[in-house]
Amino acid sequence: MIFRRCWARPRVRVAVGVLGVLYLLAAAADFIAPYPEGAETSHLSFRPPNRVRVFRDGQLVRPYIYGSERTLDLETFVQVWREDETQVYPVQFLVRRTVSATGVSERYVPFPVNLVPEPLRTKWGIKPSASLHLFDIDDPRDRVRVRLWGADGFGGDVFGNILFGARVSLTLGLLAALVTVPVGVLVGTLAAFSGGVLRSVLLGLADAVTAIPGVFWVLLLSSAFPATSNSTTATYLFLTAAVAAVGWGTLARGVDAQLRNLQNEEFASAATALGNSRWRVLRRHLLPNAATYIVVSASVLVPTFILLESLVSFFGLGVQAPARSWGLLMTELMGVSPQEALDRGGPTSGVFEITNY
Repeated sequence: MIFRRCWARPRVRVAVGVLGVLYLLAAAADFIAPYPEGAETSHLSFRPPNRVRVFRDGQLVRPYIYGSERTLDLETFVQVWREDETQVYPVQFLVRRTVSATGVSERYVPFPVNLVPEPLRTKWGIKPSASLHLFDIDDPRDRVRVRLWGADGFGGDVFGNILFGARVSLTLGLLAALVTVPVGVLVGTLAAFSGGVLRSVLLGLADAVTAIPGVFWVLLLSSAFPATSNSTTATYLFLTAAVAAVGWGTLARGVDAQLRNLQNEEFASAATALGNSRWRVLRRHLLPNAATYIVVSASVLVPTFILLESLVSFFGLGVQAPARSWGLLMTELMGVSPQEALDRGGPTSGVFEITNY
């Protein structure tokens, strides 16, 4: 009943559709991105975005890009990129890349098998691989590569890195919310129906978690875990648990207040007078009426958790390279290392911007 009532609202369906598209893009990042995760070409460092053209000599042709070369501006002594219109590279679709020109394998584990941690895949003998990419250009020397959104300082594809980073940041926010919401609803429900000492203890614990800004909690818990762990999966799971541990207090408080107010409504009193058990009144009458608050709170938690993960990774306490997350991308785009980010501003530099959620 709760889900049917929420799904009946057009705005909810639109929001779910947008999120579905984002998560689908993140899941298919290996296929959509023209190059594998972590692929770098130093000779293309800081290359501006390629301009994809579809007209040539006044005629409509298949998409193509021009080659480019980097030169030094003798007046400003700044390296600039200029397009060479004599070098034309058509954009090809559904291209297979197995080995790069330098002999490095560019095969990847396809979705959804890539959701299984690598140690488990190795233990179970699962070794699928794919080489199909949505688009690429034809360059036998592999010197020219398409950069739709430009290249970073190591020549990596910014477009692909954002997609790969979304797999960590978006899924971590969603998984943390999926853990936080049941815990918050459960604690709030127990507090509302128990009363007495148990309610005071549960709400006191929720207040203790809420009183300290979530950024401090996540940084504290993350610093207790070795960020240099070789296991990206372990770091990811621990970071998910750390982010989830800071968000349930506010939700529990809100659910407790909602249910206690609804208990005094006439429909709840009438249901109790008709002989319904407290569990049935809760399941059939109270929780459906509190569903709007729970859904809104969950929708706010997801972007908040994404922001927390990005901040923690920005300061080098989250997922580590060569894995990608939006926080790591921010450090690369700023041209600083995680340690330099800590030295310049420290974790408290952004605390007061993300304290209440």
